[in-house]
Amino acid sequence: MHDNKNIACKDYYDYINCPLCQSRSSVRLYSFDYKKIYFEFPFVLVRCKDCGFIYNRNRLKTEQLNKLYNTDYYVIDPKGLEKRLWFPAVEDYLNKIRPLEEKISGRNFLDIGCGMGFLLKICRDNGWTVKGVDVSATAVEYAGKNLGIKVEPGRMEDVDFGENKFNLICALDLLEHLEQPLKFIELCYELLEKNGILVMETPNAGSIYKKITGKFWVGFNPYHIQIFSPGTLGKLVRQSKFEIFDFYTTYNDIFAKRNLWRWFSSQAYLKNVFSKLWQLKRRAMKDEIYSDISRLDTSYGNLEKNFNLKNMTEGRDSLIAKKLWGDQLVIFLIKK
Repeated sequence: MHDNKNIACKDYYDYINCPLCQSRSSVRLYSFDYKKIYFEFPFVLVRCKDCGFIYNRNRLKTEQLNKLYNTDYYVIDPKGLEKRLWFPAVEDYLNKIRPLEEKISGRNFLDIGCGMGFLLKICRDNGWTVKGVDVSATAVEYAGKNLGIKVEPGRMEDVDFGENKFNLICALDLLEHLEQPLKFIELCYELLEKNGILVMETPNAGSIYKKITGKFWVGFNPYHIQIFSPGTLGKLVRQSKFEIFDFYTTYNDIFAKRNLWRWFSSQAYLKNVFSKLWQLKRRAMKDEIYSDISRLDTSYGNLEKNFNLKNMTEGRDSLIAKKLWGDQLVIFLIKK
């Protein structure tokens, strides 16, 4: 990311107070060595002593954070990436948006941090007027060229929405990336119609798998500058004008496998074995042939025909989810 390895830390980083309560008092939790992004400076996560919020203390300045979401953010084999992101988009529609369709009067949908636009396509195929925003130029280009969906480039606060108001806003796997999460929620409030709903999903610091796997938990990576628990997410939302409509965690077998994979592969005596297994898995992904997603009919009727909808659930009824121990927090906020 940087050419000169002898730069001063102050040129690229800010040492911040707790973003949730502004306390200066914190205890160090984990230190990560992300050399490609942070080179000689470790990525440090701390826990606020006053409110318990987990955040990155030596935070990259805004300009440097924006650079993280270049072409390399959407890496791997393009076809493999499509499949990896496509099925979660189907799940998001079935579990989060479909149940709201009878409760919301309008059909104007905004997806912030929409990535390559798969959820936007599904919603458009089901009668929604859609709009997306994403900081990645690669994702914006993909959505336009492959799905015919215009996605606004940049951050939400930089986009001119004019007089547009929305009935539903989604911010899935976004909150953990934001420098000012409360300001973001307040902007969403202004963009919603009365009785409009904001849906947010973010990694759960209270996850049972985080407790088991520690610093190897799948929710920790250099792009996640803060991690919410049910308690700290509740504190954030209570500072806004929204009312909580629904709140739960999700338990997903895929996350469970990824957590265990990361933990086992971190053990020195298993590292070589898991490295070879991963190479084989990557090779298999490249050999698969995928459908052209842009031509898929993703209306609900067609989804019902072509997907096993019973398997497209988030496990809300599992013991792990009921105890708020799932890997992802999901919260629905309503503007009264």
